[in-house]
Amino acid sequence: MAKPGWYPDPEGRPGHYRHWDGARWGVSTTRAPGAPDPTKPNLSLVPVIVVIGLVVIALTAWGLVRLPPLSGLTDATPPFSPLPVQDDGPIRSTPAALPSPSPLVDCPAVTPTTAAAAGRDRVVATGGGLAFDIPTGWEPSAYTVSRVLTDQAGAVRASPDGGSWISFLAVGEVGDLDGFGDIASAAHHVVDCHVTGGSFSGYDSHTVLESRATTVGGQDAWQVRVHATSTRAPGGGATFEAIAVDTGDADLSVFWGGIVDADPTGSDGLTTAVASLRTAR
Repeated sequence: MAKPGWYPDPEGRPGHYRHWDGARWGVSTTRAPGAPDPTKPNLSLVPVIVVIGLVVIALTAWGLVRLPPLSGLTDATPPFSPLPVQDDGPIRSTPAALPSPSPLVDCPAVTPTTAAAAGRDRVVATGGGLAFDIPTGWEPSAYTVSRVLTDQAGAVRASPDGGSWISFLAVGEVGDLDGFGDIASAAHHVVDCHVTGGSFSGYDSHTVLESRATTVGGQDAWQVRVHATSTRAPGGGATFEAIAVDTGDADLSVFWGGIVDADPTGSDGLTTAVASLRTAR
């Protein structure tokens, strides 16, 4: 068995590492594989804390330090907010073969573009080499809903609560960027960049519902679906889906959709769009 330590996620999440304690995998992943063993307490600061405590007691006794009263204290330091723990789905009971670590990458910055006007009509959205039927009740949109996709086209639907949140469906393509070299990595990176990368306001955590190989128009594809929770999203969160397709060109084609929880019938539109997804090269 492998020695205890951090290894690339056996579930195949690119850029994520999970701790192996010699008998089982840990529950959470990290992008910082050099972190301490989460199963062991950090005792390195105990001697320092003890010495500081003794010094404060001695100085207080000699009147050199005046401690503030216990009442009426105000703390100007904002409360510490730990990073959310991501649940990456079920853990294997036995360790998988450990692949070579892949480099960690940041969400790339691109200049999103909209598809040509001729590719956006009332019933079909076409962009990035893909097309889907716009569901009933959705409006064609020229908005760029992705941080990493170019040649975008899609449709939107306002949240029933009347707020500024929308559900969206879009197609586009991603160029030769770090972390987007294959369809599985591209699908996961599209999700990570938008859900955990700051675009999903109030992000709390997310759960991977599905990650599997599929086909679109006879071409190899990878589908990832997650549910993310948020302190700000109406209904408490949203369901996101990314499908990366290898159409044979240098760029990968991508479908990207998000349905807020407050939009109960929006999932029907997502299902309709995915079912009609096809290549358009």
